[in-house]
Amino acid sequence: MTKRSGIGVREEEEESFIPSNEARVFKQRRKEALSKRDYAEAERCREQLVSLYVHHGETYKFGDRPDPALAMTCLKEALRMQPEHPIANYRYAHLLYKEEAYAEAAMHFHKSLAPTLTLQLNDQQAYIANIFLVNCGVLIAREAMREIGYLSGDEHAEYDLDVVERYEERMLIESEKMLQSHMFLKTTEDRTEYFSKDQYDEYRVKAAREEVLLCAEEEAFELQFGSHRPVPLDKLSFLVLRKLFASDKFLQGGELAEGLPATSRGSPVTSVYVRQIFSRLHREIPYWDEIVDTMATGNRTERKLRGGLRFTLLYHASIVLP
Repeated sequence: MTKRSGIGVREEEEESFIPSNEARVFKQRRKEALSKRDYAEAERCREQLVSLYVHHGETYKFGDRPDPALAMTCLKEALRMQPEHPIANYRYAHLLYKEEAYAEAAMHFHKSLAPTLTLQLNDQQAYIANIFLVNCGVLIAREAMREIGYLSGDEHAEYDLDVVERYEERMLIESEKMLQSHMFLKTTEDRTEYFSKDQYDEYRVKAAREEVLLCAEEEAFELQFGSHRPVPLDKLSFLVLRKLFASDKFLQGGELAEGLPATSRGSPVTSVYVRQIFSRLHREIPYWDEIVDTMATGNRTERKLRGGLRFTLLYHASIVLP
């Protein structure tokens, strides 16, 4: 039986999946700490491992080459090590829901709503998790109705199948409406609001000429500006541009690298990595100089959104942004 590490607890069973060299380092440090009975250090390493598994689960889910199977593997490993982790449960539940595993998805959405001492869903995620819980319950009920459909032919059963089906269908429609109306978020400089998929699509079509959009759906990240064709982005490029466009001052590569998640190989994002991102984006985006103001100061290059433009972020509610 798997046990969590802690005071007086021995090494748990070997991780079955290690997503990066950084994770291997923390795993080895944890083993060494446990062998020395340094349980505080072992717990710190465990927390680092869980964070890496959760990060890689997000990377494989929303990366430039989405791999839901690997995302599930990473998130399962995180939950094996910390079953109560809210974000891991939330992300894992979304994957299960897409696979129509509604009972298991409901369990993980429910777990995601219970905060730990240091982690909890934000208000947006908690709202979405509750709506998905309603949907899971209705869909589980629908499947149960099919399983016991033979009762409709039992003359002794006090059971009105038509009434139950009408009620269940109404509940599902209402919860679906609520879910769809809160499926996307629009964030500008002064506020965040919920959008439906139709509102999201309409906003992209009718965006103002001076508006720069970063758009994130379940498996796609894009930059949109004016009448130009949207440009697909990988997740780290998306996050770098989000940070750049949201700033009212010029930023260097090192400032943009701060707080970003590791690369898909587990390496930290550095100013050099950000510079490589900008070099590639400059080649791939034909209107780059129309939206990005660049200033060279000595051997440093700083950038910001050009004056006169405004930035809007549109993203799917299941995406967790750092």
